[in-house]
Amino acid sequence: MPRGNRYTLLPMSTLRRGSRNRFQIALGAMITAMVLAACLLPSKVPDIRATTSDTTAAVSYVSELSKSVLSYSFADGLESPDRSWKLFINRENNRDDLAGFYAAKLLNMSSGQSRTLFTFWDADVGSGFRLRIAWSRDSKAIRFRGQTRGFAYHHPKDEPFDFDFINVLPDSTMYSMIVSDK
Repeated sequence: MPRGNRYTLLPMSTLRRGSRNRFQIALGAMITAMVLAACLLPSKVPDIRATTSDTTAAVSYVSELSKSVLSYSFADGLESPDRSWKLFINRENNRDDLAGFYAAKLLNMSSGQSRTLFTFWDADVGSGFRLRIAWSRDSKAIRFRGQTRGFAYHHPKDEPFDFDFINVLPDSTMYSMIVSDK
C-alpha cells in the first residue's frame, strides 16, 4: 500500500482468493511478455556500409576477405593462420530433432576458453548447416557466409535467407556485409 514513496510488500496469503488469482495471471502474463520480447527481438548486426570509427577495423578486412576462398570443410574446426584461434560449429539442440540449431564458437588456443559468436538454424530442415568461412591473413577477422532460417532459438523462419558477416577479434564485434541477390 503506498505511503508517500514507500511500498509495503504483502505476502500472497493476505490477498483474497480472487485477487490472488488475478495477480498471478497478471504476473504470469508480464513474465511471459518479457521472455518473448527477449527471444523475439532481433539482434542487429552493424552494417559495414555505414562506416563509422567503429567499423573502420572491419572495413579494412572487406577487400581481403571478399577475395578469399571460403572453406566448406571444417568438421574438426578451422584454425586461424597464426594458430591462436580455432573456430568450430557445435549443434546446440537434440540430434533427434530434425531441424538443427547450431553455434559458431571460437576457441582461444592458449587459454582453452571458448565463446559463442552467434547461433543459427539450418537452412533446410534436416540438411545440416550452410556455412563457408575464411580467416584474414593476420588472424584478426573471420568471414562467415551462409544461409539460415534465423539466429534466435525460438521462431525460426520458414524460408532460408543469406547472411554475410565479418567478425573482428579480439572483442568479436560482428559486422554485416552486403549480400548480393543472385
